[in-house]
Amino acid sequence: MELKPPELEWLNSKIPFSKKYEDRYYSDENPLEECKHVYLNPNGLANRWTTSTEKRFIVAEIGFGFGLNFILTAALHAEHGIDKQLHYIAFEKSPPTQKQAQQFFKNFPELKTFSNVLLNKLPKLISGCHRVKFSENITLDLHYGDVKDEISDFDLRNLKISAWFIDGFSPTTNPSIWTNFICKKISQFSRYGTTLSSYSAAGSFRRNLKTNGFEVKKSSGFGRKRHMTVAKFIANYEAPRNKTEIENTTDSVAVIGAGIAGCAAAFSLAKRNISVQLFESQEHDLTRISLLALRPRLFKDISTESEFFLHSYLYAGSQLDLHSIDRDIGWNKTGVIQLERALNKRTNISQENYRAIYPNSVFHTLTKKQAKDLSKLNLSRGGLYFPDGGFVKTGELCSFYLDDNKITKNYSSPVHSIEYSNGTWTLYSSSQNTIAQVKTVIIANSHSLTQFNQTEFLPISITHGYSNWFQKDQKQDEPNQVICGEKTIFPSTSFEGKGHLVAATYEKFLSESSKLKAVKENLTGANRIFTNQSFLLNRIKGSEAGTRCGTPDRVPYIGRVPNIALATKELAHLRRNAKAKFNITDQCFWPNLYITAGHGSNGLSTSSFGAEIIASIINQEPSPVSKRHSNLICPSRVIVKGLKKQRI
Repeated sequence: MELKPPELEWLNSKIPFSKKYEDRYYSDENPLEECKHVYLNPNGLANRWTTSTEKRFIVAEIGFGFGLNFILTAALHAEHGIDKQLHYIAFEKSPPTQKQAQQFFKNFPELKTFSNVLLNKLPKLISGCHRVKFSENITLDLHYGDVKDEISDFDLRNLKISAWFIDGFSPTTNPSIWTNFICKKISQFSRYGTTLSSYSAAGSFRRNLKTNGFEVKKSSGFGRKRHMTVAKFIANYEAPRNKTEIENTTDSVAVIGAGIAGCAAAFSLAKRNISVQLFESQEHDLTRISLLALRPRLFKDISTESEFFLHSYLYAGSQLDLHSIDRDIGWNKTGVIQLERALNKRTNISQENYRAIYPNSVFHTLTKKQAKDLSKLNLSRGGLYFPDGGFVKTGELCSFYLDDNKITKNYSSPVHSIEYSNGTWTLYSSSQNTIAQVKTVIIANSHSLTQFNQTEFLPISITHGYSNWFQKDQKQDEPNQVICGEKTIFPSTSFEGKGHLVAATYEKFLSESSKLKAVKENLTGANRIFTNQSFLLNRIKGSEAGTRCGTPDRVPYIGRVPNIALATKELAHLRRNAKAKFNITDQCFWPNLYITAGHGSNGLSTSSFGAEIIASIINQEPSPVSKRHSNLICPSRVIVKGLKKQRI
């Protein structure tokens, strides 16, 4: 998952030169004018933005480099005061480090307004898609990794690219991005009228474009370069659709459930100017536990699952940081120390194994002494330290999520059932009274999945747990980080007088006897974090009960809800041959019905990422995850597995 940055030389202390590809990133004459001449002007961006009736304009670049093309595109977008959404998708195999990017952009002070924003939001050097909300009208999706792999798994759904920038290193030294395979993928993601430009005029590249539906022309290159390529996609012509023919699913959305997943979903939609009706069966102050920790779920091997959970963590952390700039949203970036055998793990953490998968930017390994030095506490073991982790005050974060006039909050309004007819979803109460009628529904109340006919086939595990507030021994120093051992102990700085929250027990049922047993279990488990095992006193300052809802495979349900009857019929051949190829068509899903549920103990990270994924689908945007990740989290996996095992 970790990527290596480029090995660079600097020509005239200004132009980066790749040692691997023996090629410069930009012209040494005038990089800014070169980018405008080769990319911005031939694609006619400014004119197309002002005359097009499209909802958004999508630019895709192969070879992001230091992001100069993107910065100039963003600056042009702002210069013309364009309200239309700009979605910029970029592929890059060897992204520069923060330090390398800073060194490059310091040579262009005229771009400081835009380059500083990019520098502050550059993601870690980890493969996969990183979504960056650059400004209110500009979204940047950075796909880090080999372009052949990333573009093969690219999930654009039914959308098409408006303009392509092909800006990789020379075909002589980097032939892989100029191949017929890549040009075929470019063609698949293009529509009639899509434009393309590149500094390269290599004959094989131009022939590959022609073979795949582009009208290709040579044009005058920049500076000493004689020629460049300008192209237009002329295949697959379709008459423009009337606006009234295009289904609008964004005029009304109902979110069922006001937990962290439901609130995050409502927030992501409202930020896209989509009206939301939020329904919660209880009063809002009765549905949430006080504190949630942000830490990644770790795996011993690189897999689709490990990639998804890491990107969920990175995305959630970046969003919490971003929204905390201007106001207090309850986010405390304290860092998280996770000790060996943490969270009731029976075996020691294999730090060597983890180090081979995860970069140092995600966590640092700690010896027992290093853990003691970092925490200033006598911790019983070493472990891992997540510098970007921390905790949120759940109530404050949810209040921030819902603080938008696009969101109508309906508490004490349980939704008993939903029905679809003639393009509209109707929400009913237990007495079958109509509560609301909307175009789109998001189910976000995990514990009630079985009450809806559309989701009753989805298995969900429900466990309860008690957390307790304890007073600390006054002789002990205050913990400044969240510490995960047998139990999780939170810093007390934000809750004067309440002490430290210790989480949590696992209970099948909540009862008075289990509540009393939980006090002893939490106190003993938390004190085992420390060598003297007497950090917390048996003085209870409060207790809380919470519910965890997970899935059998510990992966949340995120995405469109399949119609089990139609999907089972279409995939019936999997009963006979579990290895057979299959494809789930759009007709196998309920129209405009989505789910974000079963997030379990990683809900703070996966709920935020899941909200962005669903909002992108509803708002008809490119997906922030690849196809393999979409398939991983899609609830249709339950049907596929059931058919293969002949359980359905």
